[in-house]
Amino acid sequence: MPVRPLRRLAALALFALLVAGTLAADSGKDLAPPPYQARVEALLAANDVTKAKVGLAAVSLKTGAVLAALGADEPLVLASNTKLFTTAAALHLLHADFRFTTRVYLTAAPDAAGRAAGDLGVVGGGDPNLSGRAHEGKSTAVFERWAAALAAAGVKEIAGDLVCDDTLFDRAAVNPGWPADQLFEWYCAPVSALALNDDCVDVTVAPGAGAGAPAKVTLEPPTGFVTVQNDCRTTADRSQHTIVIERGPVGNRLRIRGQCWEKSAGLTESKPVRDPALFFGTVLKETLERKGIAVRGAVRLAAAPFDAAGREPAATWESDLPATLRVTNQNSQNFYAEQLLKLLGARATHAPGSWPSGLAAIAGFLEGAGLPAGSYTMADGSGMARKNLFSANQVVTLLRWMSVNADAGVWRESLSVAGTSGTLSKRLAEEAYRGRVRGKTGYIAGVCTLSGYAETRSGDTVAFSILVNQFKTELWKVRQFSDQVARLLVDDGSTPDPSARRGRR
Repeated sequence: MPVRPLRRLAALALFALLVAGTLAADSGKDLAPPPYQARVEALLAANDVTKAKVGLAAVSLKTGAVLAALGADEPLVLASNTKLFTTAAALHLLHADFRFTTRVYLTAAPDAAGRAAGDLGVVGGGDPNLSGRAHEGKSTAVFERWAAALAAAGVKEIAGDLVCDDTLFDRAAVNPGWPADQLFEWYCAPVSALALNDDCVDVTVAPGAGAGAPAKVTLEPPTGFVTVQNDCRTTADRSQHTIVIERGPVGNRLRIRGQCWEKSAGLTESKPVRDPALFFGTVLKETLERKGIAVRGAVRLAAAPFDAAGREPAATWESDLPATLRVTNQNSQNFYAEQLLKLLGARATHAPGSWPSGLAAIAGFLEGAGLPAGSYTMADGSGMARKNLFSANQVVTLLRWMSVNADAGVWRESLSVAGTSGTLSKRLAEEAYRGRVRGKTGYIAGVCTLSGYAETRSGDTVAFSILVNQFKTELWKVRQFSDQVARLLVDDGSTPDPSARRGRR
C-alpha cells in the first residue's frame, strides 16, 4: 500500500482523538467557563470592540481543551481567512508534489529556412506564477526562455497564428460576488488558465523632463495590448502632486491624469486587464518578435482544447504547489486563490474549471475534514465576496485537521509568521512573540480577521480564530485586540502587556 494513504489514516485517527478531547472538555462547560474567557472579554472591552459581532475560538492541540470561546458558532464574514479553506483543499487534493505545467507546441516543424508552416499553440495549466515575482520583476522572463528554446530548434518564423488554449477554465473571469466599484483594483484581477503577471499590467508614472512636460509612463510588461492616454503633467509645486490611473468602460485603454511632482519617485500601480488569455498571447508574440522570431498570424483563443496528440512540446514551464501556497497565504494574493479554486474544479469534473465546480470540490474536502455541506457558505476562493460565512469553530476545526494532515509542515510554511513574513511581518514583532504565531490575516470593509497557530511558552500549540464583523471603532483597535489575544495564547493565559505596540496590518 502506498505510504501516503497510511499517513492519512494515521492522521485521521489522531484527529478523531483530538475531537474526542474537545467534546470531553466541552462536556463541563456549563460548570466553568473556559480558562482564558474573562481575560479575552476584558481585552474586547479595553479595545472598544464590544459592539461588533465577534466570533472567537481557541483550542489546545495537545489536549483538545477549549481555552476561550465567544460567539464561536455564529457564521461570520471571513475576508481573506477564506484562503485557508482554498489552500488547504488544494494541498490535500493536489498533494505537495503537484506541478503546474504550461506547454508550447508547434503544429509543423521548421524548414531549412527556419519557417514553421503551422500555428504556435500555448496550452495553459492554470499556473498563477508566470510573472516577474521570481524573476527580479521581469514578467516576460519565461517567455524569453521559450523564445530561446524555439530558436535552438531552428525556428525563425511562425507562419500561422499564436493560439491561446485557455480551455482548462471557463471564461467567466470575474466573480459576480466581487464589489463592482473595485474591479479595476489589482486584488480583483480576472482569472484565466493562461495568466501573465497576475493578469495585471504594472503602470509606472514618473516625472517628465521638467515642469509642464508630460509625465513619463512605462508599462510592465511593455505591450501594445494596453493603450495609454497620458494627460498627466509634471509640476514644480509639490502640493499639486496627484496621479490618477483610470480604465475605460471597454477594452484595455488607460487614462492617466493629474500632476506629478518633478522631485517625486512617481507612482507604480498594478491594474487588471480585460481578456487575460489574449493579453498573455499578445505579450508572448511581442516577446518572440523582439527575440527575432516573427509570428505572421493573429493572436487568438482556441475554440477547443489544443490537439497535442503525438506531439512533444517545443517548450514548457513548471511551477510547484508549496511556493504557490506561500504566495497565496503570506501575500494574501486573491488572484492565486481563485486560480487554485478553478483548477480544483477542472480536475474534479474533467471540464472547464469554474467557480461552482471549484467550490464543489472544496466542499467535498471540507466534508472529510468535519465541516458538513450546508453548515457554511463559500462564494469564492479568496474572500473578496462577502458571502463567505464560516464560524470561528469551523475555522479552528480546519486548522486542527490540517495540523495532523500528511502535509502539515507544508501547510504551516504557507502561513505568515509573526514579526517575520507576509502580512504578519509587522505585527507581534516584539522579541517575546516574534515567530511564535503563524496565521492568516483578513480585511474587507467592516471585517477584520486573524486565524492560525500560536506556540505557547509551555510547549503547546493553540489553534485559534478571531473573526470581527460590523465594527464601528478604528481598524487599528480591532487589530490590536486580535494581537493581544494572540499574545495571551502564547503566554499561556497571562494578561498581555497593555503597552504592547498597536497592530497596524
